[in-house]
Amino acid sequence: EHLLAEATAAPSPQHAAAGLPVQLGKELTQRDRIPYEVGQAVAGQVQGASDDEYQIFLDGASGFLPRKAARWIDPCEVGDWVGPLFVRRIHEDREPSVELTSWRRKISASEVGEKLHGVVVEFGERGQGTTSSVVDVGCTEPGILLTQDISDKWIESAPAVLKLGQRVTVWLKDVQEDSRSSFLVSMLPPLLPLWKLRPGDRHMGVVGAFKRFGRTGGWLVDIGATTSGFLHENELTTDARLRKGSSIEVFVTEVDTDRFWLTMYEFAPLRSGESFTVGEKLRGTIKSMWEERVEGDRGRRAIVNVGAALPGRIIQEDDFVPAEIGEEVDVWVKAKRENLLQLTMVKPIVDVQTVSLGTQFTGKVVVLVDHEEYAKLNIGAGVDARLYLEDMGESRNADIKKLLEVDQELAVWLKGVNR
Repeated sequence: EHLLAEATAAPSPQHAAAGLPVQLGKELTQRDRIPYEVGQAVAGQVQGASDDEYQIFLDGASGFLPRKAARWIDPCEVGDWVGPLFVRRIHEDREPSVELTSWRRKISASEVGEKLHGVVVEFGERGQGTTSSVVDVGCTEPGILLTQDISDKWIESAPAVLKLGQRVTVWLKDVQEDSRSSFLVSMLPPLLPLWKLRPGDRHMGVVGAFKRFGRTGGWLVDIGATTSGFLHENELTTDARLRKGSSIEVFVTEVDTDRFWLTMYEFAPLRSGESFTVGEKLRGTIKSMWEERVEGDRGRRAIVNVGAALPGRIIQEDDFVPAEIGEEVDVWVKAKRENLLQLTMVKPIVDVQTVSLGTQFTGKVVVLVDHEEYAKLNIGAGVDARLYLEDMGESRNADIKKLLEVDQELAVWLKGVNR
């Protein structure tokens, strides 16, 4: 009977008149009665003033503005409407309980993508008739909200969907460091840049189109990044039934400068690049293939997922054996660089880690690097050897391309090993 009486009790007249939130069967705390969040932009009417603070009437709450935080509106009179102000803190131990501030700060480019709260203060045009809104987010400059950044659907103009004084949540879109007049904001949540993705990250995604490459293929999956990720059909769990528009859980496996790959399998932590050794045999999956020119050598390139935090790449034609995208292959570490593992699909014949210095080899020239004055030779070790001009008895000013040719065979001796 007691619980029933609580549940059917009418809201108090004070709560109803103030438009405050009401919870049946539970006494509201001071915090429950405050319809504001820290950082939110508000406007209110001055109800009183003392040497230390202004008392501000807000919609649904009472606030106070310390004079030391009232730089942008001080002085003001009782009855004045002031704003925008910003919620600095909510106190549960005093009345009025909403502490306000009018301090404004300088925004910086490092904050791009940050979430902000503001108030629409003006409508206008911005270049070639493009309509825009001015949003005050408590900074020294106004935020410009272009109409195309209000919604992902077409709208005729900003006043058609926004009102002056409306509170909005926006994200910082762009800051021109040399501009002191404004910055761009957007009501659309920002896309995730690829540089923020990490192998092993878990995301929810939406399945897009199916793309075929030869006899294999995969799906494009939108996880809210600047481009869709690629989910190869070999990376699907056995019970997966994908269709366009369905939501799935995926994990990032590898990230390149302009693309990334996904899997539906949760996998073990990736090995750091330092943990690999030159000549080490690995098992990997070919993620992509293409043709380009690198250091004078034109041919096929490939990205191979070997469970490394660094991308594994095959960047020389001589390091390929016939294979297709999605196929699992054996590869060997050919070189470790700062941002990638260079791999080969050709099994090394010689283990240079165990060969004595001075051992003679027959080397085949694979690349001539004129700006560094050396040639890369294949001596069957799984890693290219370097032959410098000075070790050919030539001046460092000599043109190496006039002395050697690609595919030329030379008798060479092992001088040293970079372990």
